Amino acid sequence: MSERKADRWCRARRAREGAPDEDDPLLKPDNVVLSAHALNWTDNLDSRLAESNMEAVLAVAEGRDPEGVVNREVMKARIWRDKLTRLRVISSKP
Repeated sequence: MSERKADRWCRARRAREGAPDEDDPLLKPDNVVLSAHALNWTDNLDSRLAESNMEAVLAVAEGRDPEGVVNREVMKARIWRDKLTRLRVISSKP
């Protein structure tokens, strides 16, 4: 990515996400480091995320509640329970 394009992208991202502007006093000290959440991204994490996503897809396809759902109240809704019941019937057919 060209430096000019990267600069435009950074400005757009700051505007969209509310990141601090270059004039923000928080950015002035040498002992302050700001980073995206992706700082801890590793191949192992990437692999595990793909694996857990596939496990969730398979669970739903088999009519089971997936793990890792943040809003677990959604899974109590009748529409969700009915959908899982239909999927469970479909997945159990030979």
